[in-house]
Amino acid sequence: MKTIAIIPAKGQSLRCPDKNIRLFAGRPLFLHSVQYARNEGIEPIVSTDSEAIMALCREHGVRVVCETVDDSTMANCVRQVLKQVPCEYFVILQPTSPLRHPGLLTSMLQECWSGKCESAYTAQPIKPIGHWNGHFLRAYREQDVKQKFMFFDGNILVGKRTFFERSEELFNDDSVPFPHDFPANLQIDTEEEFAALEQLALHGDFFRLLPVCKPRRVCIVSNRPCFTRNYSAFVDSCDVVIRISKMCNIDTGLSGFRTDMAVVACWQGYLAFSRKERHMDALLQVPFLFFDPESMGLTQKFCEDEQISRWSFLPPAVEKKSYHFSTFGKAVVLADWLFPDSELYCLADLDVSMRTGNSPKHTQSQEKPFIDRLLNSGRLTNILEDNRANADCQYSTQLSPAHREMADKWLLCHNPTSMDYRLIRMRHPQWNDDVRLASNVACRAHRADTASVVQESDTSITLKWDRWGIETFNLNAEGVYELAPTA
Repeated sequence: MKTIAIIPAKGQSLRCPDKNIRLFAGRPLFLHSVQYARNEGIEPIVSTDSEAIMALCREHGVRVVCETVDDSTMANCVRQVLKQVPCEYFVILQPTSPLRHPGLLTSMLQECWSGKCESAYTAQPIKPIGHWNGHFLRAYREQDVKQKFMFFDGNILVGKRTFFERSEELFNDDSVPFPHDFPANLQIDTEEEFAALEQLALHGDFFRLLPVCKPRRVCIVSNRPCFTRNYSAFVDSCDVVIRISKMCNIDTGLSGFRTDMAVVACWQGYLAFSRKERHMDALLQVPFLFFDPESMGLTQKFCEDEQISRWSFLPPAVEKKSYHFSTFGKAVVLADWLFPDSELYCLADLDVSMRTGNSPKHTQSQEKPFIDRLLNSGRLTNILEDNRANADCQYSTQLSPAHREMADKWLLCHNPTSMDYRLIRMRHPQWNDDVRLASNVACRAHRADTASVVQESDTSITLKWDRWGIETFNLNAEGVYELAPTA
């Protein structure tokens, strides 16, 4: 059933100016709702009157409906979107609610799809205590309260299109409330509320409060520079991929190209490597960066110099447990702490001496028993089989065409000197840039935007961008490829 997620992101707010595009936890506020919709498998549609928000949507490949804002009702926003976008069901994800539980939207939609209701909403159950219509409602023990007021927290609302068009309402008596607990029921409507949630975002443990999906498989990839087998298919199939320090194994593609987290030990030895050897271009794109707090001053200066804004030190609970561990050991402790219900895999030499040598910083007598305990309990599985020449490794595969294209795009962006490519100039309403072309892939030279070449002739080229769809560029008299007008 065709379902869309409507994200009403108007440009101005009287109580909290520009709140929808302010950075919250490292990204503009409204993009948290966009990402949640995508995580739940629903297409996000941003409805806005703001040119700035439209530009950000373009940058992140989000569909936009230009809205004539009427602050009186949410129904006006929904009505305008439904006139332009066909669907059977719609979801409203207000940007002011950046925290949402994974899987909740899917559960709400299934309730509607099954025909049990025509709308559903998230609600905070409130115990009846206080004045109501001049009468004081008695407070009962929690276990004795038979009825609670279900307060709509503005987080998620699901509706059937025909119900809305028939009634012009978002709720009725049969709407199903889904109880929603702290902190997901928090909203940002005022400066004070934005400041309060921003302080949460600055807290070292805020990551644990974010409603991230519980991954089924987590893979920790060591800083080993090369592998003799190809593990890319398995690594890229995991739900979370954690890499260590310089991440130099991504050059070969034998351990995949995805990186969701990185654990970095920033000390003088690390800084002695060149920026290229540290793979800074790749590191800057990692969503979650954790640094070992052993060298706080160096780390802070390093992040300032490299303009790294989204990073934090390892959580205190992880650091306390892994103080004398190697960086790989710290990453395993982090994965064990963050994802207690997931399967953990690693791609590493588990002999600590192979990774640490005789370094006085590391205490093998502490790290080895910890790793061995995870291995023996089945909590951690090592998939590295390089030393077993005749082993039939179920995870080792040749690069599939899809993985090869992914590898080529990564190399074209981050290590273009390793490929034969040609350079063309492109002009777009949103940007002007050189674009590298190699085989059937393309990459902008000054931004990590990649594409597949769908069709090319002497006078035009059609690209399928990884982030926002297909566009055709025509060669003009100046020798520049210019975006072709849409029909």
